[in-house]
Amino acid sequence: MGETDIRTNEYMSDSDRFADIFNFFIFDGEKVINPEWLRELDRSSISFMFDNINAKSEIFQKYRDVFKLYAAKWDKNATYLLWGIENQTEINYAMPVRNMLYDAATYSKQIAEVAKSHRKKSKTKSGMNPDSGEFLGGFYRDDRLIPVITLVLFWSPERWNGPKSIHEMLEINDKRLLEYIPDYKINIVTPREITDKDFNKFNTPLAEALQFIKYSKNKKKLMQILRENEAYQHLDIKTAEVLRTVTNIKVTFPKEEKEANMCKAVEDLMKDAAREAAKEAAKEATRVTTEKVTKSVTKSVTKETRDTTLMDSIRNLMDTMKMTAEQAMNALKIPERDQKRYAKLL
Repeated sequence: MGETDIRTNEYMSDSDRFADIFNFFIFDGEKVINPEWLRELDRSSISFMFDNINAKSEIFQKYRDVFKLYAAKWDKNATYLLWGIENQTEINYAMPVRNMLYDAATYSKQIAEVAKSHRKKSKTKSGMNPDSGEFLGGFYRDDRLIPVITLVLFWSPERWNGPKSIHEMLEINDKRLLEYIPDYKINIVTPREITDKDFNKFNTPLAEALQFIKYSKNKKKLMQILRENEAYQHLDIKTAEVLRTVTNIKVTFPKEEKEANMCKAVEDLMKDAAREAAKEAAKEATRVTTEKVTKSVTKSVTKETRDTTLMDSIRNLMDTMKMTAEQAMNALKIPERDQKRYAKLL
């Protein structure tokens, strides 16, 4: 598990933030889920495929990112609900199948536990007498499962362009067939699709985290929201650290501080980037200037060397062959337009 996975999983394990994201997604920001009634669960889901009578079943195991049990009154009745969060920083194009397996494994685990309980009671003769169907499956007519709701949280400013349902992953489009093919749809929160107004529906700094991510690649807009929202000047260090990890923005915070000024941190980062850019521009300007000067000097030196060589050749022909200057220059095929210049140098 990489640093990003560890950071996001730890961050969303906090019950306040956990409840906040579900209240936002399901209840439009209304405080329905009370974080005090959430209990952390084992993240592993063991699925038996699928014979609860003997031990020859095929077993596979999946691990959720964050998984909690919610026990509260719902519709005036005592109700249990299972809630899971899957943190994604990259698009997983198999996400519908992955989440379906998580949920199916959770339901399968429940059935296995119910069947185990029935077998235990039957041994003590305190249980009901099951009919053949109940005995075969280990799950009785009046047994009930605890509902499972899984939410994908996409920690990226990009658009989720992957499939959001099993049907979107299939090649067929015939509605007559699709009607009989069970579908599974993922629940997903992407910062890009949250309007600035809807960020006000959150009740924890998760709002600032997701808004920061939404504009992390638009530095002008990012600086605007950082200056306008005072919360960014006193952001809790956990939120600041997870933002630094998922956005890969190289901001620094004072050690052992409980709060971070994200506005100042990003401004300092942009100033440093501007200074580095200025240095690089100066280096490039120096390189280009040096290159031009070098070419000019080389050209000048080359011309001077050529002139010296030709003058020596002209004088040599005049001395050894008793030629006139004009004859020597013609013999050396010096253009007529240059001969007057060479004649003056003799």
